[in-house]
Amino acid sequence: ELAEDIGIHVGDGSLYKYNSGNLHYGFLYSGNVLEKEYIEYIIKLKKKLYNLSKIRKYKYGNELRFIFHSLALATFYSNVIGLPIGKKRFIDVPNVIKENTDEKIITSFLRGLIDTDFGLILRNKYGKIYPSLEGTSISRDLIISVSELFSRLEIPFNLSLDIRRFDKRTKKYYVINKIIIQGYKRINKVIRKIGFSNTKYKKRMMGLGRFEFGGTL
Repeated sequence: ELAEDIGIHVGDGSLYKYNSGNLHYGFLYSGNVLEKEYIEYIIKLKKKLYNLSKIRKYKYGNELRFIFHSLALATFYSNVIGLPIGKKRFIDVPNVIKENTDEKIITSFLRGLIDTDFGLILRNKYGKIYPSLEGTSISRDLIISVSELFSRLEIPFNLSLDIRRFDKRTKKYYVINKIIIQGYKRINKVIRKIGFSNTKYKKRMMGLGRFEFGGTL
């Protein structure tokens, strides 16, 4: 559960500090309003792991967010796990995950990351749906480290590093990195070995018939 929580934070979490007379450490997580069930899952997980009591939920546009403050958890994340405070531009998979030999720890971390920061792309090729599970980050180190974890699980993937994109709004170029798991066979291997806690994937996949989900939602 701790490994999954770390994956969730790497994928979607924000840890920041601010001074309002006293120094505070805040945590922010968000998801689409349609992912309310998964947001509640994260809140329940964090309460179980860290005995949190004061968590504030609110809507921001089409997002559902929750925030809380904890010096103890900020210290644990930063000093013990090795997660950054502030911007995540150079974030990487923490060594406590990379150096772990327990496959359950690795798959739990990847599940948290995939649930929060990957997307299922369904492309129409020659009249057939071709699925792709894709993760994108400005952190080159993160994508490379994640690819190494997939390799250890023998899940095939494709890497696209240092992709230059032009943002019309800012009139600037930026660089992203992607890991891509293409096709039913490879994604079914993700389902078998890693699975999902976020039901958004299952809801999209159930109607396609070629994904190996048993039962119903």
